[in-house]
Amino acid sequence: MQLKQELMHKFKMIKPTPKQLFRIQYQQKLTELESQGFSLTHRTMGDIKALFSPEYHECNFPFNSDEETYFFADKDKVDMRIPHQTFLPNFPEHQGYTIMGCTFGHTHTQKEKGDTRRFQEIYEFHGFGAMLLRNPKETTLHILPDRGKVIVGTEDNMTFFNLDSNPLITHDIANQEKDSDGKLLMNSAHKNLEAQLGTFMLLKTKPGKLEFHFNKHYFADPDGIGFVDGDFSPLHIPLMFTPHLGASILVELSQNQSKYEKEFAKRGIKLSIGSNIPEDLEKPFTPSLEQLTKESKPILFKELQITY
Repeated sequence: MQLKQELMHKFKMIKPTPKQLFRIQYQQKLTELESQGFSLTHRTMGDIKALFSPEYHECNFPFNSDEETYFFADKDKVDMRIPHQTFLPNFPEHQGYTIMGCTFGHTHTQKEKGDTRRFQEIYEFHGFGAMLLRNPKETTLHILPDRGKVIVGTEDNMTFFNLDSNPLITHDIANQEKDSDGKLLMNSAHKNLEAQLGTFMLLKTKPGKLEFHFNKHYFADPDGIGFVDGDFSPLHIPLMFTPHLGASILVELSQNQSKYEKEFAKRGIKLSIGSNIPEDLEKPFTPSLEQLTKESKPILFKELQITY
């Protein structure tokens, strides 16, 4: 009995802290992708802190400004047949909550340049996640299962979130063609709104619940939600006590979809469970993005006007 207690005590002493676990997962994926020839671009705490909403500023993140929080990976910036990847872990936080990983948002600007394509970018989620899309017509939160796909329009403001305990990995394809000065011709975007108001939404979880917190400044600003009478109070989602966080969130929202549609509507948000792929592209886009780009005449490339 004494030996068992000593071993248990020793195990507790070597059990990694949330931040140490974050670093282990981060380094493992970084090493894996670098070994495959990917080039990585990191976002540090200093980078994302410039986009914090008041809700994020209230959090006690255990990171210094120069510490990395998530990253993008490109294997070959010339060959657009290789999907770009994003590695998005959750943020460990000291007050009993885990802050769900978030990309903090940016706005596509192709439409104002006369771009008539149906979409500017397509994402495939490897893990449970959510994509928040906002444009002058509507704001939609897409809840996506593992391998779910979502398209992002030429005037959409987009932010995606991890909805599971493990890091979310996304694959995406966009037309990365550049002019002679190195500027993107078909995938332009900016973070002006986020720099001005902060990001729109924070998600955090603890056993038994998920919370959505909203940046109130977006409800009055016409470039945000523009929903002056909107309810910007937090939305609390009860969850089953299970180690499978992503599945638990999807089940709760799906089984009570009508209820949550009304709750999100009070906040000017349309809730959508699943993809937004146009009906005529649902069947052609069934294969993975990696498979789609290897087709002899990829319909995806036709939609994105990618030549190769």
